[in-house]
Amino acid sequence: AFCAFAEMPRQIGPAARRFLGAVLVALLVAAALNTYLVKYRDGRRTRPCVTHPNLVFMKAVDGREVLLIGAIPVDLDEESSRLVRDALNALRPEVVMLEGTPQAVCNAMVNCGRWEVRGMRKPNKTDWENLDPAIPPIAIEEAPKKWLFFPIFSGPGGVPEKSIVPIKVAFWAYHLTSAVGGNIAAAVTAAANQGVPLRFLGPKDNGMLMGYAQVRNFAGQAQNELLEEERRKGQLSVDFMNTALRSAERHIREEEEKWLRDARGESSRAIEMIRDRVSDEFAGDALHMMQELAAFLAEGIDKTMQDYHRGAVVLTVDRLPYVQDKLEQAGFAYLSQSTSGQ
Repeated sequence: AFCAFAEMPRQIGPAARRFLGAVLVALLVAAALNTYLVKYRDGRRTRPCVTHPNLVFMKAVDGREVLLIGAIPVDLDEESSRLVRDALNALRPEVVMLEGTPQAVCNAMVNCGRWEVRGMRKPNKTDWENLDPAIPPIAIEEAPKKWLFFPIFSGPGGVPEKSIVPIKVAFWAYHLTSAVGGNIAAAVTAAANQGVPLRFLGPKDNGMLMGYAQVRNFAGQAQNELLEEERRKGQLSVDFMNTALRSAERHIREEEEKWLRDARGESSRAIEMIRDRVSDEFAGDALHMMQELAAFLAEGIDKTMQDYHRGAVVLTVDRLPYVQDKLEQAGFAYLSQSTSGQ
């Protein structure tokens, strides 16, 4: 085309030649832009799509898109980690937002084994079922009070003076921490592979991951119930403790599955359980705290999205419905449970 332009008859005046040249350049730019847009649209159509109950695709009136990804705090089967990885790879966001702080990322990377610390045993390599028989029992200070994992056990209060149970449960709990933070590690890895930034939404929690608190609660409950059984039967065998703790782990998995299927329903049921077991006032306080946190996170998401067109957010699954509600109040509309928004 440029060669043809160079061979134009000399009788065409300079002004006309400049005009024709400008038209030709405009046509070339339009053709190139059209090729780019076609490829972009084709890429959006052929990109793999992920659909899941814990995905919330939202869009603002100005076209900004944000995908909320709800993740399980203690992800024993790594389903949330796979969901985060697959959703981010399908969406290809311009920014990945994380609940928490950079310190939380460091803890997550160590817990799930992505990073190693010299002299530190990885949680996922803890052989909690086969402890050294030479480990001595420790003194017991407090009696158990509640039941959760093994409700078939019964009997009056009281505990032995010394027991190996707390040590056994401590190793089991350390093993469980390998399931904490995998979703964050998946998000960090996906963002790095795609070359997009991370934005930490807070709050400033000193790197504490919610999964730690859950593991601590699981361990405390299991220890109380095993100590009560030991009071009734005498020293527990290794096989008995292993069977009981494996049963507890199955119980945790069953609860995880409920949150994976219906986060909004489980959030409502959690508040109702607090109301039934504690008090209306305590349930109201818990709901108010959750809504305050959701408002804080939604504000951070909205501010971040002022600088980007398409973003993704990894949240603890119990926050998901509340943050969705706050973003809807901020002008984002719910579209689907799919990375395509359809």
